[in-house]
Amino acid sequence: MQVHVVVCWLGVQMAKRRNLWLAKQARPAVPPREKARGLVDITVDGVVRSIYVIVWDTPQGPVLYFVPLDRVPTVDWDHLVWQLCDRLLDREQWKRALLLYPVPIDLTAGDGDTDGGPRVRVHPVRFRTDSSGRLHLKRGDDHLVEQVARTLRAVLPVWLSGTEAVATAGAALSNPGRTLTVDDTTAWPGQEALLRLALQARFPELYPLGWAVLAVDGAAQLNEVVAGHARVPDRGEGWYLVARPQLPQPPEQLRQLLAEAVTPIELGERAVAEVAALRAAAAIIAGDDPRSTLYRGAAEKLASLTLQVQMAQFPQHRPRPSIVHPDPAKLITVTARWAGPVVQTWLRTLTPVVDLPAALRLQRGAELLRYTRRGERAPWPDFPSARPGEVREAYLDPAGRLVLVLSDPAGPDPTPWVCAEWPCDATVADGWTDDTVLAADRPVPGAAAGPLLALTPGVGNVRVDPFPVSPQYSGPLRLDLGIASNDGKALFWSVLKLALEQTTADVADRYSAADTHKPTAAEVADRHFVFETIVEDPGMTLWPAVMGARDSLRLRWDAVRAAAAADFARAQRLLAPDAPKIYRYYAIVPHKHSPIDKTRQVVRLSASPTGFAEEEQLNVTGGWVHGFIMDDIGRCKGSDSYRRLRLDEVDSHIAVVQSRWTRQKTVT
Repeated sequence: MQVHVVVCWLGVQMAKRRNLWLAKQARPAVPPREKARGLVDITVDGVVRSIYVIVWDTPQGPVLYFVPLDRVPTVDWDHLVWQLCDRLLDREQWKRALLLYPVPIDLTAGDGDTDGGPRVRVHPVRFRTDSSGRLHLKRGDDHLVEQVARTLRAVLPVWLSGTEAVATAGAALSNPGRTLTVDDTTAWPGQEALLRLALQARFPELYPLGWAVLAVDGAAQLNEVVAGHARVPDRGEGWYLVARPQLPQPPEQLRQLLAEAVTPIELGERAVAEVAALRAAAAIIAGDDPRSTLYRGAAEKLASLTLQVQMAQFPQHRPRPSIVHPDPAKLITVTARWAGPVVQTWLRTLTPVVDLPAALRLQRGAELLRYTRRGERAPWPDFPSARPGEVREAYLDPAGRLVLVLSDPAGPDPTPWVCAEWPCDATVADGWTDDTVLAADRPVPGAAAGPLLALTPGVGNVRVDPFPVSPQYSGPLRLDLGIASNDGKALFWSVLKLALEQTTADVADRYSAADTHKPTAAEVADRHFVFETIVEDPGMTLWPAVMGARDSLRLRWDAVRAAAAADFARAQRLLAPDAPKIYRYYAIVPHKHSPIDKTRQVVRLSASPTGFAEEEQLNVTGGWVHGFIMDDIGRCKGSDSYRRLRLDEVDSHIAVVQSRWTRQKTVT
């Protein structure tokens, strides 16, 4: 067996040497004969692609240099190369032939893309067919163009990424060996247009933080492109550059502003306000208007930077505070059934949208419509809150939020449903009274529920407000009753948080040193261990009141606040230092759905009254020691995952871990 393996290995190495003679240093005595140089059209699955080719004859066999042009439409790469070889090379020559594909140089990739010089990929002409009949080209290795050109005794064209175009290749054939100047194919022209649009919109004055993040990104991109041009010469030993994009030439005002751009550091309430203002501005601009991309892009960059600053402030292996989205006034997408008495009450407060096509062209309309598709066109295929349908009518609520009503008459459920902009701002509840009622209906038993609304009786009318969800959720969110899913828990958390914010519920005097201030009841309830205690403990009242509703929900707001305060106080008592410890057990596994025999460790969590968890892991003696496994996973420091265990599963998982340790000890 060992002799057979060695012989096979030697055979592979000899085959490699025969096929990769171009990678050797020896210079042949006879230059190659160029048989062809030009453009070849190849048809793959009905799509025509043009390819720039050079064919040389050498004593060792033919060499085919090729560069596919105009990257769209895309076709199967291996099939394209097979068709090219079939067109230009005799079949009996394939065993001796080599393919040369110059690796395009990315101007913005840094020195790593051209370390040592440009490269060319050398392939043997070998294909295999898989079980489905699809062709696969044997992959080659990358080598320095200088080395291959020296061995071939030819000068090879080299291409910058984005310049591989039919027009450029045609001009190159008429100007052999000369570097052409072409339009800028980098991302800079689009970035420059966006920055100039921002100047026209007075971003530096109206949105200084948004302008700062755009300008810093723009300056970095400009510097990358300029540095890339300086890094890549027009020619080198054995090669020349076919085409070079024009150097960026931004207006002097823009260049000066980019030179002065610095990343903002103080990102507090000003950043929150700007993100909200940018999103609000984007919402009223048509989706195909370039300003929509500008405003939305600036808002998301600023929000992301704000979150990064918050994350960077978290100390290593210290309890992490809740991260609230930097824009509590944002709107998310919510889906629900459009039927039932509560919906009819809401409908009386809505204003019909007269020009429906115009509303759907707005960015806010397009954002809602993203969640009316499934399959490849959906933002997330088969997202549970998504449902296909056609918009039949649209409304604006008294605060100007857009509400779309859709139906799918040909689908299995013809009942209309709603896809609406939903508030996250707790100030929506300003003006609610003890008589305010949280209401929702499930008009079709077993199907999705209608929206959760707050009904406040007035003189001769009823005020209707969408119940604000917590800003930590990004949507789409399905407001549903009686379902302990992620959407159901998000709904319950939103109710609990707002209720606690409007009560005098107090936090235990002993709170963690990691808190810079005494946390509020809502902040403590947001900590995972406390929230799970409020959800799971059988003595709690709010969870069954909200999630136990089946066909309809009617809860007075004063009763909700009282139940939230009572449940929070009970959680504080259950987690008190002198109370029996509550433990929750987790299996550390490669993936959440890994079988029990893949369990790598068992971890248990307990918590203080303020909800900061203490993590312990199993040790070899069967005891528990302090650890950081789940904390590290939460900080993306490991590739493992964890899965919550039921109490009846704990012993079997511990046994798996201990058995593995015993086997390892025996082997050692």
